[in-house]
Amino acid sequence: VEKTVDLITDKKVESQTITIDTSHYTVDKDDKFNIEIIVIDNAGNETVFTRTVYLDTKAPDVGVATLKPTPVIDNEKIDKLGYVPFNADTIEVKVPITDNLSGVDKDNTKLTIKGEREDIQYEVSSVDKSHYIFNINAKDDLLQMYVSTKDRLGNPLNEHKLKYEINSKEFEHPILIDMNDPTVTDEKIDVEVKHIGEKDWIKENATITYLVSDIVENTICSG
Repeated sequence: VEKTVDLITDKKVESQTITIDTSHYTVDKDDKFNIEIIVIDNAGNETVFTRTVYLDTKAPDVGVATLKPTPVIDNEKIDKLGYVPFNADTIEVKVPITDNLSGVDKDNTKLTIKGEREDIQYEVSSVDKSHYIFNINAKDDLLQMYVSTKDRLGNPLNEHKLKYEINSKEFEHPILIDMNDPTVTDEKIDVEVKHIGEKDWIKENATITYLVSDIVENTICSG
C-alpha cells in the first residue's frame, strides 16, 4: 500500500501535520507493511521516516491432536461404537497450535473437557515447539474436548472441537474413560459337580453358563 502526499508552500513552515487517509486502500491478507515518509524542504534537505506495521486479523490455527497413551482399538470399531474407549485416567493431549504473525498467547490457551458428569478446564502444561501439551485427569465419563485460544493481539478462537489422530486416521468422537473391569458371576452347571482333592469334577458332558457384565452401578462403562 503506497500513498504519496506533496506539500508545496512559499511560506516558512514551522510544522505541518500530514494525515494519510488509508480508507481507500485495502489489503486482502494479513502481512507486514512498510510505511515510508519523505520530507524535502525548499533547500533540498531531505528526511526519510520509515515504519513497519503488521496486520493480523485472524485467530490461531488448531491442528489434529495426538493422545498418549494411544487407545488399543481398531478404527472400524471406533466408528461402530461412536466413541473412543480408554482405560487410562491420565491422558496427554498434544495439540498443534500456530499463528504465523503475532503468535499464540499461551496464557489464554485452554483445553475444556465436557463430560456427562462435569466440565473441566485445563491450562497448558508445557510447550514443545508449536505443540501445546495438556495433561488431563478424568474419572469414568464420556468426554468431548474443545480448545480455546487467542493470539497476542486478542483474536479469539472459542471452543474449537478437537480432532485427534488414532492409527493414522482423524477422529472427533467423544472419549469414554472406563477404569472398571468386567465382572463374571452366577455360574451355573447343569450336572452334578463333585469337589475332590481341591478340584471340581464332573462325569458327563455339561453346559456351563456365566453372567458376564460391564455394568457397574453409578459409573459409565464401555460395554
